[in-house]
Amino acid sequence: MDPDNDWKQRYYTQIERLEQQEQRWQEIERFLRQAVSRLTLLGADIDDRVLNGHLHALRAAIRNEADSLSLQPLIDAVSDDLRRLEQGEPASEAGDETAPAPPAEAASDAPPADDDRAALDALVSQATREMLIELLERLPVSSECVASAHQLKERLLGGVDSRGMPAIVAGIADLIAGMRQVVQQERRELEQFLRQITQRLQELDRLVAASLDQHEAAIEAGADLDRAVQAEVSGIRSSAAGAADLITLRAMIEQRLSTITEHVTEHVANERQRAEQERQRAEALAQRLKTMEQETDSLRDRVRQESQRALIDPLTGIPNRLAWNERVGQEAARFRRYGTPLSVLVWDIDRFKQINDTYGHLAGDNVLKIIARTFRELVRDTDFLARYGGEEFVILMPETDLAEARSAAEKLRAAVEACKFHYKGKRVPITASGGLASFTGEDTPESVFARADAALYRAKGGGRNRVEVDGHG
Repeated sequence: MDPDNDWKQRYYTQIERLEQQEQRWQEIERFLRQAVSRLTLLGADIDDRVLNGHLHALRAAIRNEADSLSLQPLIDAVSDDLRRLEQGEPASEAGDETAPAPPAEAASDAPPADDDRAALDALVSQATREMLIELLERLPVSSECVASAHQLKERLLGGVDSRGMPAIVAGIADLIAGMRQVVQQERRELEQFLRQITQRLQELDRLVAASLDQHEAAIEAGADLDRAVQAEVSGIRSSAAGAADLITLRAMIEQRLSTITEHVTEHVANERQRAEQERQRAEALAQRLKTMEQETDSLRDRVRQESQRALIDPLTGIPNRLAWNERVGQEAARFRRYGTPLSVLVWDIDRFKQINDTYGHLAGDNVLKIIARTFRELVRDTDFLARYGGEEFVILMPETDLAEARSAAEKLRAAVEACKFHYKGKRVPITASGGLASFTGEDTPESVFARADAALYRAKGGGRNRVEVDGHG
């Protein structure tokens, strides 16, 4: 590929990516404001099957990173439920039939008593805080916004009641707006760089055009000199033929030679001047090219760093879900082409919510870091480890069949169980459950992950701290 077209395409692709990311932030901000602000309006009277079902569906959609088209009907349904509860209206029959089933712990046969309302309000506030903390952890926060995100998380961890929640929601919306500004600034910098490159290229074009003009002028000057010399030589011949005596002939020849000398001297002087101009243009051209190369290298390094940072989970320092999607697509294509074994291992930390509730989210963050470090130290160089989201990790194992992957998974499980995590001098046990599946036939990354995820839930249901293998491998 032509290097000039290559870097142009890279930067145009980067601008397009930034524009898409900005549009995504706009959607996230709009729906985050609507969804979470409406959730904070929940009061004491929340024991409603339809509302609980819609809230459960909304939370699941947010966890699965649903787009705006999927979130909109869920938000509208929650809004309708809140308005219905405020007006004291019962749930419609259609609503009872179509509402998704709420979690078992949310169901209740009788409305709460007045004495329970404060507890229910605290429960809703806690659930809302946990959802906001999870959203903050999932946001790909840029370095410019890390401090703001950390402050918001600290405020949520410190406990915020329903009256303080709107300020938190506004803070998260401002955080997203700030991240959008960073994206916009990056796009403006890229556009400015492209404009500068265009101007420099135009300058280079002018220098090259001037050089070509000088070259053509030099050729024309040489032709003029040749014509002038030929004319003088012809004049000498004519003079020699018509001269009456030697003295007259000598005088005429000397005059002609003097004229030739003047032409040659003038031509040499002009050529020296043109040569000096060409030298100056060549130096200017070399300097322009050097500057462009330096600026291009600087921007290329920045783009590379930003691209790498976008693929890294900021908490654990390992690849994130975006990086996983990219890598598993590449390995799946290689599997379809060569048919070599390819296994997927999905992990989930056992009773992670209990760790957060008992010891705090900061302790939970440390657990995530410990497990990520443990996995990273034990996986092979050819394996790919990523944090899928929340307390879930995934490992892609090329050139590995189910038997080999099962053996490796058991070593990882035992290593997690042996981790030494202490809280206030007391050891806190940590275990993880795993689900394993391998690519077969026309499998896609999504279908294999679904089977591995199903195996993971069998491991959870079978007592945790174990690895279950998909039966289709």
